[in-house]
Amino acid sequence: MAPPAFPTEIHSMIIRFATYCPVYFDISPDPRFWPVDHELYTVYNDISTDYMTKKALTLVSHQFRYASLPYLYEVVQVHESSSMHRLADVLETTWSGVTTNDQEDPRKIQHLFVSVMRAKDEQGKYSVFKSLGRILTHCGSLRGFGLYDAVPFRVDKPHSWLMSIPKGVRFIDWKGTVMASDFPRVIGHVSESLIALRLSNLTVLDNNTSPHSASLPKLTHFAMPEEHAGIGVLNDWSMPSLTHLRVNVSSSSMLERVIGRVGNSLRNAILGPRVAPELLLYIATVARNLEDCIYHFHVGMEQSWAMIRSHPSLKSIVVVFREFSAHASHNQWILSILCNHLQPLPEGHFPSLCRIGFVGIDPYSTFDARNRAHLDELLNAWHASGIEVKYLGQ
Repeated sequence: MAPPAFPTEIHSMIIRFATYCPVYFDISPDPRFWPVDHELYTVYNDISTDYMTKKALTLVSHQFRYASLPYLYEVVQVHESSSMHRLADVLETTWSGVTTNDQEDPRKIQHLFVSVMRAKDEQGKYSVFKSLGRILTHCGSLRGFGLYDAVPFRVDKPHSWLMSIPKGVRFIDWKGTVMASDFPRVIGHVSESLIALRLSNLTVLDNNTSPHSASLPKLTHFAMPEEHAGIGVLNDWSMPSLTHLRVNVSSSSMLERVIGRVGNSLRNAILGPRVAPELLLYIATVARNLEDCIYHFHVGMEQSWAMIRSHPSLKSIVVVFREFSAHASHNQWILSILCNHLQPLPEGHFPSLCRIGFVGIDPYSTFDARNRAHLDELLNAWHASGIEVKYLGQ
């Protein structure tokens, strides 16, 4: 007598555990700054399976095929032009199960990462983008979309593939060229669902054209983690729900306009090494509900916290320090200005502050014991105030 067959649900659970592929829209090492589903960072976050393993599971049996296909198509990465064309052809082929037993088509792409745009000729680029448009029309369940190369140089208005990005997409990770006047239209197309956006190495083709405005009412996470010339595309963008911001660009006036429009919704900020020193003062003054701030310390920031004077909600700061020299006299001077910079923090004007982290220097051991009396005084004051001080590494 044959043993009873496992229910499809059991097979599905086994295959899910065996083939899970995590999704990382990694705008920072801390997953708080990119709000992908919590389960992606828990049970399965150390398990990753390549495409061939998933493909093999679909060939075991009809039952395994139906149970495996959702995971085969769940996260799709396309790195070759031929793969783009083939995927478009496959998705346009009616799934056989629909006609045989009325089962729903399980081929639902949830996350699509594309990096195949370096075709050798313009016609090749257009062919690839045409196939991408065909793919996107079959991605009604798409949640995350990553584009990691330049669009065709001759594009002067949104082509159909751009507007084929499904309106329900929640995460966009864009690295490459945009048309300044048209990119807001593309983003606006998904504005009602988009909650996280990262723009990297952005190059604006028609930089002499004034960018159009864009409203992103639900966007909570935004990042420009690299210095580039594309920040002007944000000129008239509205992000009223933004809570997490990561930037590393030197245009302080543009950033001030963005932050000024965000105002009190901002909770977390990461300021990279290229950010102008005065932006720390501005962001702490404007964003009065800010809770966490990571920033790079530069010479010239000695009076930043003294000028801020107080902040009602700031809970945690992390100071990244890269100003060391081989000369002891220079490091003694650096220690002095760093202490002057941090002096206002334990004096009661920051009632919510409970954590201070250091990256690049260990406040307990980096400096010569003969020259650290001021720093030790600060550490004692912080500890007495209940502020936790940690060295977070290099």
